[in-house]
Amino acid sequence: MATATPVKILTPAKHKFGNVSTVTLLVGKNKTPFHVHMDRLCEASSVFEAAFLGNFKESSEKTMQLPEDDEGTFELFVDWLYGQRYAMLPEVEKGHEDYEKDKRFLQAYQLFVLADKYRVCKLKSLVIEALFADVTMCKGVPSNASVAYAYEHTTQCSGLRKWLADYHAWNVRLEWYELSDAQAFLRQQPDFATDLSVSFAERIKRGPGYNPFKGNMPDKYKDSNHEQET
Repeated sequence: MATATPVKILTPAKHKFGNVSTVTLLVGKNKTPFHVHMDRLCEASSVFEAAFLGNFKESSEKTMQLPEDDEGTFELFVDWLYGQRYAMLPEVEKGHEDYEKDKRFLQAYQLFVLADKYRVCKLKSLVIEALFADVTMCKGVPSNASVAYAYEHTTQCSGLRKWLADYHAWNVRLEWYELSDAQAFLRQQPDFATDLSVSFAERIKRGPGYNPFKGNMPDKYKDSNHEQET
């Protein structure tokens, strides 16, 4: 009689924080405090590294005010900082308000923008990967407002912009482009309209057999705004 091979159970490595300094981040207008370990924060972000390890008052006070940031988005950042995870909100059922349907996209864009602001390249990559994987599972269309937010808070070479343009070129039906609201939106967002034209040109050039959302994620979605940190 064969002997069953015992299953090897892997447990996550435990981090010891007993002697590690913590810093306080006061986020938003309400100055919501977030207490995080300085080594983790500085390892993830060159911006925070410069602030807390450089010749700035934050270095001595171990406190930094971030009045322009959103508390909910920053909480997602801290969750990633300790858990190295991010998952988009689940798709809501039909019948919900448009805002509820779009919240999942906007949340991802806001987290990407926050990560870009503080040069957290690993988190930016994770958000883009989540958006890319989401295309095959959900059929929602980002609202004009969320697309506008993404474009207003990113630069021309942003991987998020390229993802959005390709998403609309390959996954949004013709009926959307025929809507007067959509046409007005494209006039108001010339950068998005330009990127969309490039995506459509690529779709025509590559032919009907090509879809950037099938297979491995294209390198162009991997953000190049900042040099990748190790």
